[in-house]
Amino acid sequence: MKQQVNLYVEELRPRRVPLPFVWIAVLWGVVLLGLLGFGVWLEMEGREAARQLERLTQTRENFARQVAEAEARLKARHVSPDLLAEQDALRQELLRARAFNSQVAGRLTRSVSRSPSAVMTSLARQVDTSWLWLTAFRMDRSGQLVLEGRTLSPKRLPEWLVALGREGALKGATFSFLEARKAQDEAASAFRIAARPPEADVRAEP
Repeated sequence: MKQQVNLYVEELRPRRVPLPFVWIAVLWGVVLLGLLGFGVWLEMEGREAARQLERLTQTRENFARQVAEAEARLKARHVSPDLLAEQDALRQELLRARAFNSQVAGRLTRSVSRSPSAVMTSLARQVDTSWLWLTAFRMDRSGQLVLEGRTLSPKRLPEWLVALGREGALKGATFSFLEARKAQDEAASAFRIAARPPEADVRAEP
């Protein structure tokens, strides 16, 4: 005799087990440790850039001294085509050194003002774990930023981004992408946000 069992009754349905808050805290701690490591690496890069800047400054001073010496030699004797050519070459080299020096200095300034630690400080002031928490943070050396997380109130995300765009290292950033998805039977929605650095920084890149 065959018997049929109804597998769709409430008692037989699989239960969704929510992720414990402790695990969420552990994952967030792992993300923070990774960010701190990246911040240390970026600070080392900044120090190396500072050393390069110092070497470039010394090179520029040497070029300036050579130009001054060439001009002094021109005044002390008759001007020759060779000396004029040498002076012009030194002037051009000095101009190139100054331009490169300014470029390195600008990059160094932007890297310090938009370092991961500065961005994390700005995020920490705006993250309210009662309705929003972050699960991923990515930032490349050009300042492109990607945030991922979960929220209990997706409708508040645009307002949150406006406030975030007024914070220190994120001031003037353009949030070019916002996506929020809510899985069935889950209270929180997953979201992903992409941001570009301020337009002034973008135009300053070579």
